[in-house]
Amino acid sequence: MIDIQGYFHAQVCYPFILSIALLRQGRHLVGVPVGRPKTIICLTVLSILALCGRADAEEIDYPATLELAWWNDLFAATLDDDGFTADVEALLGLHVDRGALRTVAIGARYRWITESNGGRRRWDLIELTSAATFEFPSIALAVTPRAGSVLAGNLGGARLQDLGHRIIMAGRTLDDTLQDTYPASRRVGAIAGLNVRATFPLGRHTAISPALDGQVAYRTGVRWFYPEVAVSYRDAGFDARTALSATWYDSPDAQLTIPGGYASAGPCIGARLSMSYQFRWFTLGYELRLNEGGSTERTAILFYRLGRGLSLRTH
Repeated sequence: MIDIQGYFHAQVCYPFILSIALLRQGRHLVGVPVGRPKTIICLTVLSILALCGRADAEEIDYPATLELAWWNDLFAATLDDDGFTADVEALLGLHVDRGALRTVAIGARYRWITESNGGRRRWDLIELTSAATFEFPSIALAVTPRAGSVLAGNLGGARLQDLGHRIIMAGRTLDDTLQDTYPASRRVGAIAGLNVRATFPLGRHTAISPALDGQVAYRTGVRWFYPEVAVSYRDAGFDARTALSATWYDSPDAQLTIPGGYASAGPCIGARLSMSYQFRWFTLGYELRLNEGGSTERTAILFYRLGRGLSLRTH
């Protein structure tokens, strides 16, 4: 039986209150000091604590999953601000469960890439995508096509990174040696991709998942192709995964392949290690990525998932 009050608070009230507060405090985020950063932090913590006090997961049949992720090289103990220095990502998936169609999702990712080896160039990337996941249990296969648009160039990344470093009083700033040069004008492109994944149980709590993922890009964005093999362990809310991949990268946008960005030669061997724990009806997790984008850089992700199911991220 659905707990209507718990669901309403979890999916509507608290996220709405938090969103309004963040929008009010951060409306001048690009180019103008935000002000009251402690207020934002306090509101975020209070909202999460309020969410934690709601109904049990067993009483709520969530029709959707919301996933928020913050990528940062700081979480991987890399403090050089080079390469894939920070991302923010939001994904919203609707559980359809009609025939083979399981989930339809929309997502947005905002990525900062900075030049390594002492260079001053940088490039920002925004990806807006939609995807649908089809599952075929009889052959243990999941297929997820996706498509979307891409915006690249000076999208405020330098000012936001400078502001963040000033707030936490750590890291380089624009007055110091933080990368500040956008070498070209903004551009718009399109991407389309496909993820095919099979899952085979190895035991009561373990499974192996071979996968293929490919993506094409027009004008800007990233092209890639990679085979991957992942091994997972799940038990009593705990989930751990490790994955190895070999990836070929390319891009029609030369600014995405600056030193520290996506590698244009391959194959690039990469690895991912993730751990998460599902509480009553939300999940907190951490993922470490080695050789992200073939850049030899490492980055890590902190993520929060509200609702049922595994991560909506397929790559």
